[in-house]
Formats: sequence, structure tokens, C-alpha cells
Amino acid sequence: MMTEKVTIVIPTMNRPQFLERLFNYYSSTDFRGWIFVGDSSTGQCLEEIKGLIDCASEKLRIRHREFPGIGQGHVVATLVDEVESEYCIHLSDDDIICTGAIEKIVSFLDENSAYSGAHGVAASLSVDNGDAFGTINHCHSYPLPVVDAESGAGRLKQWCGHIQRLNASLYRTRDQVDAYTPVNCLSRLHSNYIFEEWIHGVTMVLRGKVARLDCLYLVRQVHGEQNFHIYDAYDWFTDPQWHAAYTLLHDRAVDELVRADQMSEVEGDRVFKEVFWPFYARFLEAKWNEYQRDCEVSTPVFKSKVKHMGQDTRSRIRAFLPGANYISAALNSYRSAKMSTKDNRSLPALLKPSSAYHQDFIGVYRSIMETSLDG
Repeated sequence: MMTEKVTIVIPTMNRPQFLERLFNYYSSTDFRGWIFVGDSSTGQCLEEIKGLIDCASEKLRIRHREFPGIGQGHVVATLVDEVESEYCIHLSDDDIICTGAIEKIVSFLDENSAYSGAHGVAASLSVDNGDAFGTINHCHSYPLPVVDAESGAGRLKQWCGHIQRLNASLYRTRDQVDAYTPVNCLSRLHSNYIFEEWIHGVTMVLRGKVARLDCLYLVRQVHGEQNFHIYDAYDWFTDPQWHAAYTLLHDRAVDELVRADQMSEVEGDRVFKEVFWPFYARFLEAKWNEYQRDCEVSTPVFKSKVKHMGQDTRSRIRAFLPGANYISAALNSYRSAKMSTKDNRSLPALLKPSSAYHQDFIGVYRSIMETSLDG
């Protein structure tokens, strides 16, 4: 099976239920590759994860390493360097990459050396309780890019023109190792937020094209405890280590441009400047607009807290407000019905056996709707 050529690298911290869900899914779909778990968990969560791995190892090949106090960027960089399989994927513990899609993409990359990586289409969903197991109450399409310009400079401009997620795609391990090597030189903040993803993306689009096949590849869960949202953009770009991280990104981009397009370092520097400057301006403007929206609401403290608080707290608010649960359910039902007529990755569309993505989605669906071993 093609999945034997793949290692999935999963950084995690204190979220045993999400790991349990992943183990259930990959056991039920007969994944044959390796799963590397980089674990920064502590206390009872760490012990729980060890127990889950002991049970799951009867069907899955799992390597578990503890990384106390280490951020996810450094965890992934360390584990990728230990991968021996031909292909490698970085997977967040709260997302699922479909086993069937892995088979198709490995076959594609085996036959297309001009492509550094590939993925399929993606869906984003929410679960009623914000946890790993529960009732899926909403699902919709999630954009993943196609990067197919012929030149390295063209691909860099194409991706940076509208950056979309590339770090969960399937790549050759040798390129993953090269992409993550500079991450070890980043500070904890910059290895966890933005620069790790930018350095990786720049490396991959300059190594080759990135394809999007017509199969369901990534299912990501939106919830209140996502790690990405704990960082503040202002603190990020005023951090004393920001310029050192930028220099790593710049130098990697120039080196790869020189290699991909046989240009001089001076020309590579010019290309990077023309790409990065407008992109960074748009990024800062978007973050400023987000900040203003949070500040300009009529009751800023309450609304900002509700926006960023965990799902459990929002559930308590719904229970406190008369009729809130009914209204929430009705709105979700209306939204799903409206989206299903246009979106082939809405929940109603994916649950139809006639959907091209149904077979891959149904395994994910069952893994989320199941109760955990402790439930």
C-alpha cells in the first residue's frame, strides 16, 4: 500500500482526546505508515497519551517522543529529521488527513517529479461541544492552493499573492528536512507563529509545483482552543527576534531562487523584495483591521472575550440566555441548508453517497461522532 511510504508527524500538547480520535481514524482506515507523535504534554495528560499509544500500537506503527517545554515548530523540525520514509506530512492534532487521499497523492508524486508536493481539497468543520468527539454542526469548504507557475519566481509570486496553507500538504521527506532545518534557529515565538509556516512554504514552492487533486484530503476543525489564535500580531512584529527570523526567511528564499531559476543573489534579493514587501503590507493591514473590529464593537470587552473564549464558556452563555440553544440550533440549521446548495463540502453534501468525497469523509465523520473511550 502507498501509505507505507508515508510518515505523519503530529506535534501535540495536553490534548489526548484529539490524539485518540486520530488513532481511531487511522486504525479504522488501515493506515500502514508511521505516526510520529511529538509530545509536549505534562502531568495527567501525558500519562493518558502514553496509555492511548500503548493501545493504538496494536494496529498502528507509532513512535512517541516527549518534548517537555518545547514549542511545536521545534518539535516538528526535530521529528522530520528522524523520518526514514520517502514522504512526510506535518499534521496538527486537531485535523485529519484522509487515508484514501494519501494513497492517490503518493501515486501522483511518484509519477511527477516537477511537483514538490500535493494535496487534495479540504473542509473545515465545527463540533457542538468544541471537543474531539461530538456532533458535527457545520461544515464548509476550506481553500488550499494550486501553485503551478513554471519558474521559481513565478511560483513564489503566485503563492505570496494570496497565501494559503501549505504546511499540511504531502511532500518528499528530503525537502521537508531542508524546509524545517532553519526552524531550529528560530526563537520559540517565531517557530510557532508565522515564520515557521513562511519558511516552509517558500522552500516548497521554490522546489517545485504544488498540485491540488480532486479528492478530500484535509478535514480541519475550528474550535476555541486553536493554538494559532493565542498569539498577538503586534507582539509578534515588535518582538526583538523578529529581524533574525526575517533574515532566515530572506536568505532561504534567495538561496532557493538562485537554485531554481539560475539567477544571481542580487536578482534573487530583488525578486524577494518585490514579493515580500506588498505581502507584508497586506498582512499588517489585515491584522490592524481585525484589531479595530474588536475595539469598535458596542461592548468591546464582552464581545472580544466571547469571540476568543473557549467553546465550553460559550456553551455556558447559551445555557444562561433564554432560548439561546434553540436560536443557535436554528441558525446553524439554516446556514447549513443554505450552504449545501452551493458548497460541495457542506455537511449535507458530504453525507450524500453520490458525493465524490463521501467515501473519504464518512470515516472522518464516524471518528468524530464516536464517543471516546472515557466517554
